[in-house]
Amino acid sequence: MTQFQQAEINGKILELLVLVLGYPGECRSHSKSKFQTQEQIVNKILIAAGIVVMAATQVLAQSKDSGDMKTPPQVFTDKAKIEGNAITGLVVIIDKPGFAVIHNDAAGAPPNHLGYMYVEPGETRDLRIETDTGKGIDPDSGVTVMLHYDTNDNHTLDFGPGSTDVDTPVSVNGTVVNTPVKSM
Repeated sequence: MTQFQQAEINGKILELLVLVLGYPGECRSHSKSKFQTQEQIVNKILIAAGIVVMAATQVLAQSKDSGDMKTPPQVFTDKAKIEGNAITGLVVIIDKPGFAVIHNDAAGAPPNHLGYMYVEPGETRDLRIETDTGKGIDPDSGVTVMLHYDTNDNHTLDFGPGSTDVDTPVSVNGTVVNTPVKSM
């Protein structure tokens, strides 16, 4: 949720509370007919809370539908492990459908790759990517995980030698999202 959306929700909450509960000091008056019972006050608070929840749900749904993401695409490898022919424990954040792709400094150097996994927009935790060949990954070969967008919507990574104009790497501020995986 963006700061603007949070401010919008906060403003609606304040408006609704004033509308339902009244301005401060209105709950009590010198006239006995103006006193509100605790039950009336609790009912007003519950109504206000319900309205606030509905408003917040609508703002969040609009945010999700519009593809707004606060966090830029990235790969977290701090808990990742190279286990035989796979990398496990990855966290990926991406704003469009795409791929988390294993590269290295040897046979898997871009545009080649060792393996990939399709990822949906949003955050994916505990991601496991296996090599395409089933061969083990050499942890000392400069292993990285790079994000690519699924530009042709076929859920298959088509980026590679002779085909570098499709399923292109993800860039943030002109830098390709390509995170090293340390051997553990």
